[in-house]
Amino acid sequence: MSSLSCSWDLSGCNFSLIQEKIAIHCQHSSSYSDLYLSQTIYITKLLLRTQFQDAKSINSHVPAGRKLSLYDADPLPDASMYRSIVGAIQYITFTRADLSFAVNQVCQFMHQPSSSHWMAVKRILCYLKKIPTHGLLYKPGALSLQGFLDADYDSDPDDRHSTDCYCIYLGGCPIPWSTKKHRTISRSGTEAEYRQLAYTVTEISWLHSLFRDLHISLITPIICCDNISSISFTSNPIFHSKIKHLEIDYHYVRDKVVRRELHIRYIHTADQVADIFTKGLSSARFALLSAKLTLRECPISLRVCDRKIKSLPDSSTKVTSDQIHLVVSRLNNNNKIRSSRSESQKESIRASRSTSQ
Repeated sequence: MSSLSCSWDLSGCNFSLIQEKIAIHCQHSSSYSDLYLSQTIYITKLLLRTQFQDAKSINSHVPAGRKLSLYDADPLPDASMYRSIVGAIQYITFTRADLSFAVNQVCQFMHQPSSSHWMAVKRILCYLKKIPTHGLLYKPGALSLQGFLDADYDSDPDDRHSTDCYCIYLGGCPIPWSTKKHRTISRSGTEAEYRQLAYTVTEISWLHSLFRDLHISLITPIICCDNISSISFTSNPIFHSKIKHLEIDYHYVRDKVVRRELHIRYIHTADQVADIFTKGLSSARFALLSAKLTLRECPISLRVCDRKIKSLPDSSTKVTSDQIHLVVSRLNNNNKIRSSRSESQKESIRASRSTSQ
């Protein structure tokens, strides 16, 4: 921020207002070693807007084994409220990885939501009512990338597409995570797992190259998979004839393994963190995997430190559009000043060159 203030005049900017507009609250320790990200204010406002502030809280957002279908119930007469709330909930997944699967499920029926889908949205809100203050806690750790992946084969009851997911950790802290429905139909569970393995390898290779460009050396990444057949394909070329339809993915992943650019290891299903992104789980298992995602209440040490810095506005504070426009206009004016200065410098350089010639 100090480097920005040297270039731009930010004296009139209220960064607390911008921080609230973005809806992500950042708290850090005095030494900047621990970082905590949460969206408590955003969640509280969403519960007030939907009148769920007094709703009964629940321990998990998706019942164990529950899968939504397009034909579960009658369509809603007015889907505007459904689309508005689901659109708002999507932003909470920035800091709440535990909501990825549930939000992905309800987003698939935006075009024709039914009463059962609306009940699923209500269940998400009741879950948020229980723990609105949870967020991501980042702590210093080893400079190593570790990926977890999973694929729920034949999970969609309507079109039989699989649900794929991955979660990549840097030093024990999750960085990117994703849950999505696969575009094509897989002919076996092994095929679904291997396709997701190839996609995870692509993502982790990109992160590894990014850190290399930043001159940060990492040890060889590790990818954990609970499908033995998929792991066998990466190390044993004899199986190649059985997966000719996966030839591109096969050669890409195997090439990374042969070059020792990553290691693929087996992990038991009970220890697979990615399970939380592909299916509904029991309350006990859901709580266990949520803890492994470093989702928790803000530590007391960070709360004490946060009192020493400027706090966010109260949830009743209203951020007007004029205030946001004022900040943006000031930044734009500073940009114009900088560009005009650079143009004048270029003109003076050209003039000096022409004079010397």
